[in-house]
Amino acid sequence: MRRQWLIVILVFGLLVWLRWGKILLSHLANFFRHRLPWQPLTFASLEAYGRWLPTAVCWQMEPLHGLLDTFPSLEHIAWQLKTRGRFADDCDGLAYFSAHNVLPFCDDPQDCYVASVVLNPFAVGWLYTAHALCIFRSGGAWRVISNDYLYPQHWNSFEEALQQNDYCLGWPLLYAEIRDAQLHYQRAWRPPAGQPTQISQRGEVVTPTEQLKEEHQAIKLMLSILEGMSQRLDAGQAVSTEHLEQSLEFIRLFADRCHHGKEEDVLFPAMEAAGIPKGGGPIGVMLLEHDAGRGYVKGLAEAIARYKAGDRQAAVAITTNARNYIALLTQHIFKEDNILYPMADMRLSPVRQARMLEEFDAIERERLGPGKHEELHKMLEHLQGVYL
Repeated sequence: MRRQWLIVILVFGLLVWLRWGKILLSHLANFFRHRLPWQPLTFASLEAYGRWLPTAVCWQMEPLHGLLDTFPSLEHIAWQLKTRGRFADDCDGLAYFSAHNVLPFCDDPQDCYVASVVLNPFAVGWLYTAHALCIFRSGGAWRVISNDYLYPQHWNSFEEALQQNDYCLGWPLLYAEIRDAQLHYQRAWRPPAGQPTQISQRGEVVTPTEQLKEEHQAIKLMLSILEGMSQRLDAGQAVSTEHLEQSLEFIRLFADRCHHGKEEDVLFPAMEAAGIPKGGGPIGVMLLEHDAGRGYVKGLAEAIARYKAGDRQAAVAITTNARNYIALLTQHIFKEDNILYPMADMRLSPVRQARMLEEFDAIERERLGPGKHEELHKMLEHLQGVYL
């Protein structure tokens, strides 16, 4: 009962803020901001704009964790683009920016909106309670942009786009304030009678991050095997080139193609679509470390090829690249298990997570093939018996 009253108070307070307070404060703030004349931007297609957007904008939290967020003027956006080379703002400013840029692709200019959504804070956490989206109709279908991300999905109606985009999907949506591209108030959206507004239950099912953590255990075992191989090479002992190539195969197929593929093609885009920015945050850091790891693996592969050809001096290059990879992956896995994955668990709804598990299965089928997962783990167990 207490939560119900807190939700009522929250929605009423945000309604007053979104309807009147935010616009008034925006006008006041823009009076003091730098300005340059706004010139409409042109793009060859909506997809071209979607590709350009992450390179030109950056999510940036407003004061007091977004409690005093405001809409920037187009003239201030023009000033930022001219003087800084990119536009940085909270979700509201980014949605407003996109609303103007997608107008040429809209079926009707009146079908372009800035929607401020309010989710149940007891389900998603207070940080993600309020968010702004750009929702518009193009090519007969409704599309959504969140921050710098153009959702690939197409919806048949505005209501579907509002409720089924990955930011809102599976979470109780309490209220939405709908404005046009010029920020003129259009209408308010409230959940239909009977639609759940309470916390969705996950149930006793495996989650995507639990599956990824389990894969981390196998990867950490391979790191230990690499260290065991390196110690033998340090001692001047020969190491089977077949074993070295098997370890390389495991890293390339299981750790990179499969595990990192699940993260880069499913988890990270899902988190970005749910409002967690890629640039300047943990997702961007993880991607950089994935690339750094591939560099060490490339160096390791080259050294193993030399070692196989009879160049025993390549042992130094093998141990150097192996230990650089071990050090990188050890702290990388720690950050994912303790920082990134908890963020995903908190932000991604049970509905979205169930869909992610299906996408994970598809990646294993397509990138490893039937039986390859089991074959790699049998190989891992064999190498464990030899080097640990």
